[in-house]
Amino acid sequence: MAPILKKYKAAAVNAEPGWFDLEESVRRTIHWIDEAGKAGCKFIAFPELWIPGYPYWAWKVNYQESLPLLKKYRENSLPSDSEEMRRIRNAARTNKIYVSLGYSEVDLASLYTTQVLISPTGDVLNHRRKIRATHVERLVFGDGTGDTTESVTQTEIGRVGHLNCWENMNPFMKAYAASLGEQVHVAAWPLYPGKETLKYPDPFTNVAEANADLVTPAYAIETGTFTLAPWQTITAEGIKLNTPPGKELEDPHIYNGHGRIFGPDGQNLVAHPDKDFQGLLFVDIDLDECHLSKALADFGGHYMRPDLIRLLVDTNRKDLVVHEDRVNGGVAYTRTVDRVGLSAPLEAVSQETEDENKRGGARIPRNKRQSKSRPSSSLTAEKDESRQVTTPGAEESWNSNNEDDLLDHFMSLGKPGAGLRSIESSVAEMEHIFDHIFGAENGNPFSAESDQSASDLLQVYGSDEDILDAYYVFIHLYYPILPPPESLPVYNRPLNENSPFRPYSPLSLAISAILALVPHPGTKQPSTPEYTRLRRNVAHSFAQSALEAVEADLELLDSSSNPSRALSDGAPTIARQPFHPKVPLPLEAVLALVLLSVYEYAQRGNIRKMCNRAGQALTAAMNMSLHEMVEEDEYAEARRRAWWITYLTVCQGSIASGMPAAFNLYDPRFVTPYPEGWKLLIEAQQTILEATTFVHDLDQTVKSRFKASWISSRMTELDDQITTLLLLCRRSSLSTTVSPLDSPEKMASQTINQIAEIKLHSARIKVHRFCAFSDVPIFRKRHCDLQPECCGAASAESAIPSPPEDIPLPSIMKCDLPDLTFPFSSHTSSKICLQSALNIVTLVDNLPYPNPDHTIPLTLPPYLSTASRVEIPRAMPTFACCVMQASYAMLMLYLKARANHANSPEDSGSAKGLSLTGFLNELQQNLRLVSKILANYAIAAEALQGMKEEVSHWAFLEG
Repeated sequence: MAPILKKYKAAAVNAEPGWFDLEESVRRTIHWIDEAGKAGCKFIAFPELWIPGYPYWAWKVNYQESLPLLKKYRENSLPSDSEEMRRIRNAARTNKIYVSLGYSEVDLASLYTTQVLISPTGDVLNHRRKIRATHVERLVFGDGTGDTTESVTQTEIGRVGHLNCWENMNPFMKAYAASLGEQVHVAAWPLYPGKETLKYPDPFTNVAEANADLVTPAYAIETGTFTLAPWQTITAEGIKLNTPPGKELEDPHIYNGHGRIFGPDGQNLVAHPDKDFQGLLFVDIDLDECHLSKALADFGGHYMRPDLIRLLVDTNRKDLVVHEDRVNGGVAYTRTVDRVGLSAPLEAVSQETEDENKRGGARIPRNKRQSKSRPSSSLTAEKDESRQVTTPGAEESWNSNNEDDLLDHFMSLGKPGAGLRSIESSVAEMEHIFDHIFGAENGNPFSAESDQSASDLLQVYGSDEDILDAYYVFIHLYYPILPPPESLPVYNRPLNENSPFRPYSPLSLAISAILALVPHPGTKQPSTPEYTRLRRNVAHSFAQSALEAVEADLELLDSSSNPSRALSDGAPTIARQPFHPKVPLPLEAVLALVLLSVYEYAQRGNIRKMCNRAGQALTAAMNMSLHEMVEEDEYAEARRRAWWITYLTVCQGSIASGMPAAFNLYDPRFVTPYPEGWKLLIEAQQTILEATTFVHDLDQTVKSRFKASWISSRMTELDDQITTLLLLCRRSSLSTTVSPLDSPEKMASQTINQIAEIKLHSARIKVHRFCAFSDVPIFRKRHCDLQPECCGAASAESAIPSPPEDIPLPSIMKCDLPDLTFPFSSHTSSKICLQSALNIVTLVDNLPYPNPDHTIPLTLPPYLSTASRVEIPRAMPTFACCVMQASYAMLMLYLKARANHANSPEDSGSAKGLSLTGFLNELQQNLRLVSKILANYAIAAEALQGMKEEVSHWAFLEG
């Protein structure tokens, strides 16, 4: 996400905390947030352990003397899931300000030196803990874990990071922050004695001046960041509270006057505060100033040599007790930020508190419940999400007695991907649950027929060679993850009887999971719920086995002394025959994860797991250095495809989630050449992800009412970028023609150009959607970044909106909007959306169908067999979001035109009226075609049934 505010005012707190008094500490926190808000600040930074103050007494006592002080300190530390924290978060929301807050966090029986970054909406964007307590601090505090290491977060005011005390001196922490492109940094310091207290052999390192005037500016100049150094001060009264009985009182002035703010070039930007100063240090930040310093030395970019020096960062949580995760492989754990209750939006926790009051009692504390995974705003959210506790399936949900689990299940319907039908909640499963509860009806005349269909044939195979051929028939056309076939033609040869063969390569198993979803050509009743359930269960069994095989492969590679040599030399360390002769064995795990990512999206409707699998694939691929493979040998094409299909899949997770990319799309380390013919597809994927980021940033601007001056230039840039790429796509498509009998590789080269064009048209709709339609919600469920109606559609007529300019935006009033200026008129953007939508429908409809028999089909679409009337389904619908973007644009224009028609009945017989009628009919026919296309995909991708039903709801309305 590009920063929306590049220039703004920020503040660093240089004041005394509410020593060892939680309520007073919270009061002072809110006071300074209010003061910063009144001063027009967009960001305020607090010192280390601001709540309830730094326990400086720990440096002055022995163990016995510390016990009463430690007891009081713990009692006044801040639980993250508490009313006090909610008051602070609400203050941030009231003042529309970002807050970096340092506090002593209570978690079970332990204390941690913690920082949180709170957004102007009151949500916690980052929760981190000091990685190592300093010296005697270990008497009081524990150390952070892997998942509380992250310090940098992408925000609307830039990439903001924060560290505690000597973490700001740690070269590895600085290198990590620099690699994340940090722009604004908080070097949070505690109470610290000045140099006048220095006594040999205590080193100068341990005085305030060393850290204020050496460590902090060094951080600024080395990372090229605006570096705010908030500092605790102390008064004579505070000295008394910090001095253990029997110890001599000190002069408070020796601790004060050390707050600092430095520019990206290391220059001091504010006057040093007086010893008695209690207040805020202000600075005007201009993010573009960071570029001047980083242009000289960017240690996270051009001025670093990752081929020579690399830093390994492990952000995985390490628990004392772990539980096996048989679905995802490995172990399951809950992120710390979820467990301590900070990942829920402020609105949600406020509503929960309200509900508790209405019910007359408190619910179980958050940190004692089983937490659910929630999305994170951290730059490494994708890595965190890849190891979350899995969501219960239908049977577990129905057997659960936990009201919080059920509440979370229903709340998840409003998350990205809710419009995808979750297979656990399908009609057939509900009927199964009904029969389980009430008993099946005796003498059912259809029971024998159902039993027959449930035991019908499945698309399973007798060898890896047959599975590979079936891959080229059903998958390669749309997702060419493997090199071209070694021999032609290829046929689909599923078994007609049981076989002892069982695939055990992760790639063979993942392909089998997708192939099992396609009905067998010899099945008698492919559309029955029983047969659908059978295919689903077999496919999921293959998917689980594939995950186990992936884990086994990756563990073996990790234990190898030099896995990259095995990859480049073609000397694999895994003891089995390769699935494809031109694909090195180590790549099979990466490619399996890529396919399983698509499986989780298209079949199971689980965007979170889709992103998890893609993130695992990216990690594995980069561990194998696939992103920097430039060698030319017999495996070069396989490596290139493996890397770039992984890249595309990770991008697709962000697109489907409606979120900006979790990694740098244009990372200079990604030097692996493109596979032949893939350049346009990769650039189209990058462009649609940039358009998704534009939609996300625009939505945040509207909600937060930040200045919107960036919109016009960014919209123009994106539209120009899309137009240029569309011209290249059209030239490429004109030079290629294919027939159903052409090789899978030739057909794939044509298809990926069509898919690239589909994505570019979808990107164009995203860019123009708000200008054209004000993003008025019309669908009943959320689809990608298209928001659902708040209250659903009560009837066809009541669902028809007025023209977009007359529709108030949901949850905010137009008077609250920032000054939105677009470079296009609403009319022009509407016309562009219409053109792109119609192009998407045509392109998707023209995509080829699988040709399992390698014959010229007698019908279009072709059927499973001559005796069947079930279409052969297309596979790998990774562009389903594009189809929904087109449907939204056509539907908005249809409703607007119909409303105009209803308001002008006198025009019904005129030329204008006839033209309008023709326009409505054309749009409705295209919506019906979309419904038909989605129905075909839903045969082997059940989650798309939700999209199909959404479009059908509108496509077949009369009137």
